[in-house]
This record gives sequence, structure tokens and C-alpha cells, in this order.
Amino acid sequence: MEQSRVVLFFILAAIAIVVVVAGLIIFVLRRIPAYRKYAAAAKTASADAQRIKAEYAQAGLHLQSSIWAAPSVSGTLSGTAFRQRVVHGNRNSPPRIELSARSALRGDFSVRREGGRESFFKSIGFAGEAQTGDAAFDREFYLAGTSRDYVQAMFRDAGNREAVRTLFALGFDSVELANGELSAMRRGHAQLLELEALRGALEQLAALRTTPGAMQAAMQGLGGIRTRQIDAVCTVMLGVAIAAFSASVFLLEPMVDGQFAMFLDSWRLALIVCGVLVGATLIVLRGRANAPREFAMIAFLALPSIWITWVSGAMLANQYLDPSPARTVHARLLRHYVTHGKNRSYHLVFASWQRRRAEVNVVVPYQIFNKAQPRQTWIVETRAGRLGYEWIDSLEPLANR
Repeated sequence: MEQSRVVLFFILAAIAIVVVVAGLIIFVLRRIPAYRKYAAAAKTASADAQRIKAEYAQAGLHLQSSIWAAPSVSGTLSGTAFRQRVVHGNRNSPPRIELSARSALRGDFSVRREGGRESFFKSIGFAGEAQTGDAAFDREFYLAGTSRDYVQAMFRDAGNREAVRTLFALGFDSVELANGELSAMRRGHAQLLELEALRGALEQLAALRTTPGAMQAAMQGLGGIRTRQIDAVCTVMLGVAIAAFSASVFLLEPMVDGQFAMFLDSWRLALIVCGVLVGATLIVLRGRANAPREFAMIAFLALPSIWITWVSGAMLANQYLDPSPARTVHARLLRHYVTHGKNRSYHLVFASWQRRRAEVNVVVPYQIFNKAQPRQTWIVETRAGRLGYEWIDSLEPLANR
């Protein structure tokens, strides 16, 4: 009984210490000017968010919000059906608001402020931007789209240029049309727009209208390759590469020269081929408005994905299409060890039965690793490999045979 009381006393004392320390920390933080300023700003932002939501509800808009997803709003305002959503940022991208509405406009275009990168690529003749004839507008904004003729015809219209200027004045930093949907994006802002700002933005999106020249250019240019299509193809190729590499990691038996032997043997040739393809890509994309972005997607995503897919497929073919008979060798176990990373790996290191290398390092399941003893002799069955990369079919300590 006495021992129980002592334990209970120490538990209560520990709880009291935690409560007192937490209270002191909160007391000190609340008196730091930066914290008080942050708390006041957070309180104001919360009050503004509640007020905006109430105004949206009064205007008959549908608000969706939960602890799992960022808030989004849909409905009809100023005669325009729309959707507004907040996208929370992460370490690589800031938060943003995306406002979108269906449109009768045909074709694709994007408008963003012209930065140093765009100016540089234009100056060397790699990127070709559409010009509207309004010098001030052309200096401030960078235009890309279905075709240069289409974008020029669209924004030679003074009303369309004014709508873009107004949207950017409202804080938006890009305006796009894709697949019949107009959208405006505002980065660095993680709160729903004020109702009046939302109404004004929708009025400007609705003010963007087609012109006879733009319609004709869009009809002529719809067959060209678009940036979104290039992005989609590159993304699919990356997915295929990840799937092929994962298959090679999980389905292949251990290889005598190492699991990544074929990658190591092919990187020089791959680098040469990649260099040739990069040069061809530069020539093909030269003069397109989005050439820098498209080049980055192809050079740094698509081409490496092709190499990874090809090598992974070759490694799978080396094993699964191998007609060679099994070869049995007696190998002395030199050492065994475990590596601790994201996942544990169990390694057996044998004296090599090949002249060109001294050791063979094999990653095995724990069930096989658990049989290892110092200086054992193991019976290893190998196959030559369809492409000449020897792989291990089975291995077992000699004492177990």
C-alpha cells in the first residue's frame, strides 16, 4: 500500500510539473511582441474568414469546408457560374486561390507577368512570344497559347487586354484558358476572396470574349501540340518509369554484378543519346512561347524516364526470358551484415567465382540471412542471363544439403 502511494505521488508530481512548465511557456510567449502581433493577426484573419463565409451564404453560394480539405465555393454570381478553391501551399509552392468559370471561348492561352527568364529566352531567340501591338501590354505580360496568330488575334482586342489588366490589378498573377474553362490564379493568398473582389473578378473573366480573327486562328491551330499535352505525355512517361523500376526491384532475383549493374553499364551510352535528343528538342521547340518550360519537362523528365524504363525492362527480360541452364558453384561466405536505412537490408558477401571481381554482395530475405554463419560454404545456383548478366536462382548453406 505504501509503495502504491509513493508511485501515485510521483505521477501527480510529474503532472503538476508539466502543467506548471506549460503554463510558464504560454505566459512568456503571450508577452513576446512578435507572438502578440501574430496572435492578433490570426484573430483578425479568422474573423474576416467568418465574415466572408457569411456574406457568401447570404449571396446564395455553396461553401464546402472540412478539416481534411481546403475550402471551396461554387455557385452563380453576376450571371457567371464559377468555382473558387483555396490550395494550401507546401515547402515547394506557396498557397494560392484558383478561380475558374466555363467559357464559350475556343483554343488555349495563358497570360502571366513577364519575368527575367522569359526576357532572357526571348533575347536569345529560343522562345517566341505573341505580340498584340500594345507596347505597354507586351512589355508587362507574357502571352502563350494554341498558336501565335490565335493569341495575337485574341489580345489585339482592347477589351480583352483591359480585362487582363484589371484581373492582375485585383491581385491575380495568371489568367488561363484550357478546354473551355477560364481560370485566374492568385499565389501567396490562402483566404477566400472578398465578395466584391470575387464579383469583380468574375465580371472580368466574363468580359474576355472571342474575336472573329481569334476564332479563325483557333480553328486553324487546334491540331498543333500544346504545352498541356507535352506535360501529360512527360508525366505518363515518368509513371511508366517508376512502375518499371519498381517491378525490377521487387521481381528480380539477386544479380551477381549487383542489382544496378545494367544501369552502371549503360549510363555513358545513355548520356550520349540523351545529348543528341536534347539538341533535337532545342531545334524542334525553338520559337514556341512556352519553349523553356516544355524543354525542361522533356529534358529532365521524359528523357531520363525513357532510360529508366528501357533498362528496367531489359533487366526483367534478362531474367524472365533466360533459357540458359542452371549452374552450381560452391562459394565461401566472407561476411554478412545488415544495413539500417528506411528499410533494413540483409547482405551476404561471398568470395567471387568470377575473375573480374573479388566479391559478390547479395541482398537476401531475412529467412536466408538467418542461416548465415562465419566462413560457411554455400551452394549457389546461377543462370547466365538472356543479356549476359548472371543472376542467382537459389542459394543454401552446404551444411543444410
